[in-house]
Amino acid sequence: MGWKKKAGILFLPLAIYYGCKLVKDYFIVFALIFNFLTTTFFPNLNLECFKDFNPDIADFATGDDQIVDEYDFVVIGAGSAGAVVANRLSENKSWKILLLEAGGGETIHTEVAGFQYTAIRLGASWDYMTEKHEDGITSTNQKNGQVYWPRGKILGGSSSINALIYTRGNKRDYDSWKEQGNPGWSYEDVLQYFKKSEDQRTENLVDSKFHSTGGPLPVEQAVVDLPMIQDCINACSKILSYNPDYNGEKQTGCFFHQLTRRDGLRCSTAKAYLKPKRSNLHVSPFSHVQKILIDPETKTAKGVLYKKNGKSMTVKARKEVILSAGAVVSPQILMLSGVGPKEELEKHGILIIKELQVGYNLQDHVNYIDYLFFNDSVSFRYEDYLSYDALQKLLNERKGYLTQTLPIGTFIPLTKESEEKDWPEIQMHYITGLIANFYDFNPFFNIADEYWAYMKSQMSDKVGMTLMYCLLRPRSRGRIKLRSVNAEDHPLIIPNYFDHPEDLREFVEGMKFTKKLAAAMKHLNASTYRGKEPGCEQHELDSDDYLRCIVRRGATTVYHPVGTCKMGPHTDDQAVVDSTLKVYGIKGLRVVDASIMPTIVSGNTNAPTIMIAEKAADIIKEDWKDKKSYLE
Repeated sequence: MGWKKKAGILFLPLAIYYGCKLVKDYFIVFALIFNFLTTTFFPNLNLECFKDFNPDIADFATGDDQIVDEYDFVVIGAGSAGAVVANRLSENKSWKILLLEAGGGETIHTEVAGFQYTAIRLGASWDYMTEKHEDGITSTNQKNGQVYWPRGKILGGSSSINALIYTRGNKRDYDSWKEQGNPGWSYEDVLQYFKKSEDQRTENLVDSKFHSTGGPLPVEQAVVDLPMIQDCINACSKILSYNPDYNGEKQTGCFFHQLTRRDGLRCSTAKAYLKPKRSNLHVSPFSHVQKILIDPETKTAKGVLYKKNGKSMTVKARKEVILSAGAVVSPQILMLSGVGPKEELEKHGILIIKELQVGYNLQDHVNYIDYLFFNDSVSFRYEDYLSYDALQKLLNERKGYLTQTLPIGTFIPLTKESEEKDWPEIQMHYITGLIANFYDFNPFFNIADEYWAYMKSQMSDKVGMTLMYCLLRPRSRGRIKLRSVNAEDHPLIIPNYFDHPEDLREFVEGMKFTKKLAAAMKHLNASTYRGKEPGCEQHELDSDDYLRCIVRRGATTVYHPVGTCKMGPHTDDQAVVDSTLKVYGIKGLRVVDASIMPTIVSGNTNAPTIMIAEKAADIIKEDWKDKKSYLE
């Protein structure tokens, strides 16, 4: 055992004792110290044993003895969509709803935004890995060329482990959905559902026609009292205008993020929509769905088969099964249930009930990390997140570093035309500090050891900001396929980043924004990072060829997979659901989550997924207003 581990073990009890005496909040102090120790001293520790540590699960879960054999609606997945649609359906007191979730309850690590990455490590994620890209180049800065895709396996789903960013996308996104043959999904149609969910708490936005108060989901603006952040906003505003509300009239510009927080702490959809409990809504955690039970003759969804505590369980649905397991798991469950591409189901010996292009149309916001260096007068250390001052600010004021992960952002148009149309192609998130100086990120991002060592060597004596670029509307399309007929086996994820050449061209143009930002921060002697990265040494530094090389090799995810159960008209041969989210050819089955997006939205996907669920709930209520069952 090395000296770091020995020191950590000796330090732990003393730190907890004195920390608690000082702060008198035992739970948060323990979490702070545990977070610091596990990331600093034990970066590769297997923490699987802590996955069931869920202090507030009793606030959500229904006792196993109360779960019955039949419900009106069975909702699969308690994430950004499932928790919302289950709540809204339970407003009808005559209906009984069962919400099934494979994961458990939230913890202090999901409660505090600054603990996002530790929450992922502590069993709150499915820990997916993509398949290696066929070209042998894309994403090779990742171990084995595989990109780590954490998706929420917890009540609240990915809204319990994300960066809290509340972004609706661009108005044109939704108008495009309508133009693709999906009536009722234009921006004018969906705005009411964004507003229905929202409890906007930013003073200058509460009276805006684009926002509302009183909804279940609190939204607060990020504010960090750190000169480095304000310097970046000021510099960005010299290039693009400052935008006080990127979810309002205009998207383009520089801004402080709006966050799904309540009084400085994360508010997932579980907290927003599953509290307080309703007697007609039962929530069953640790319930891993194996497949939907579909009658092959009548092609009607009759119920769900799931595993809990090692036992197989079945539950019947009188009205509908609603699949809200996300863009990775929803297509997996459909295919395991006999709904999917013919060749894929035949390959695994699955009875074909309905042939649909399930798993196709996978889209994600591909990401590349860049860096901005400042002079030595600017200081920021990761340890500042864990300082006594930061803790006091969290406990006493619900402010400070621990209340957010990515405080500011920018939507960047690449041409005069896209600027005039307010149709930016690139989004940028800023991380305070240089991630290579924080702690070992390899367990979180699967960064190849050689590349990570190189980056640390380049930045060990530097201060600055980490910039995460993403392409908002990629043309490349990936796919989800089955690994096996076992629902416990993760599906095959094939993202196909940069398969379309135009994606790489636009991305490289967007990356040039870093130089503009540095030029606008001359008072800090700011500079861009451009070293001869491994694998790209043959290209002239800063040339387009060099940028194409580093971007392709460094391609990773911003955690926004969508589109694998595409919404579209019956004339669209890739459509899986119609505009009411009913699965084509199957009665009593809908998909309600990000997988139904025909094209990805121009921004973070959590708020649009909540909107989809809000709208879906109204559609379902209207459909069942005068019916008792599909069997009538």
